[in-house]
Amino acid sequence: MLSDVWDDIGRIRHNKNKTRNANELPEKLMKRIITLFTNDGDTVVDPFCGSGTTIKACKDLNRNFIGFDLILENVEISKERII
Repeated sequence: MLSDVWDDIGRIRHNKNKTRNANELPEKLMKRIITLFTNDGDTVVDPFCGSGTTIKACKDLNRNFIGFDLILENVEISKERII
């Protein structure tokens, strides 16, 4: 049973665990959200893909994805994560 408070997923605190300097969401969190609200083969759109956590989670969970970002560095990081 999943409650409305998720205290089992911590934030990414240390730079050694991050793929970029800015805020980054834990992959476990994105996988849980995607699993709860989509089905295999669904398409998820992430208009601010940042480091690519959402699109990486989609790839792992057999979801299609569309991700884009205005910052070219973020796009490159995202592409590296899914290749």
